[in-house]
Amino acid sequence: MKKIVFYSILILFACLTCICCVDNTYNLVRENISEYRKNILVYSDDNYFVSLMSGYRENNYAKDGISNEKLDFTIISLSINNADAKHDIYYKTTINGIEYNGKLINNPYDNSYIIDIGTNATETTTVDIQFTIDGQTYNFTLNKINADWEISGDQALKISCQNFKDYIRQSVVDNKFNGECYVKVVHNDKFSNQFYWYVEILAGKNTYAIIIDPNTGGILAQNIS
Repeated sequence: MKKIVFYSILILFACLTCICCVDNTYNLVRENISEYRKNILVYSDDNYFVSLMSGYRENNYAKDGISNEKLDFTIISLSINNADAKHDIYYKTTINGIEYNGKLINNPYDNSYIIDIGTNATETTTVDIQFTIDGQTYNFTLNKINADWEISGDQALKISCQNFKDYIRQSVVDNKFNGECYVKVVHNDKFSNQFYWYVEILAGKNTYAIIIDPNTGGILAQNIS
């Protein structure tokens, strides 16, 4: 009887140790977040896709496996469907009681127009933005799309750490994670309104990437490179 109790305690201790390792892995990785897109507001129709993305990211932004000092960001982006010509686009909006305005710049990666106003708008649920496109004014109201998601960014990171825990632990030395990670909201297509959590963990020479359903927590895709 004593042997049964002894081995039962050993098994319980082993289980608790395993759980602690998983939690510790998550905590260590979370300390090294280089970009966290916490909030996204969107307006879309057949012609325009407007987004406001807010969170924090490292000051010297570089995927080099090192997480540096963080700063707040809010990126406003405008895409015009099936438009190849260049446009002069100005914006005006009010966030947290402060008015921002200026000219958007062309994004060379996807032909959208963007601006980073460098503020914290993570608690924003709606925002009105006025654009002047080649002299013509348009007004859009953006709504927070991740307001009702079942899975938060932190939960998405936990799922990722659990999924890649054996690989991540290889980059933990002296209870410190030697790497960095990115927690982002991504979309399949700007005009489809399908959004997902994307978590990318850089550890050593390897990158562990995963796409997670924001409502079910299911893993939709993953890649190790």
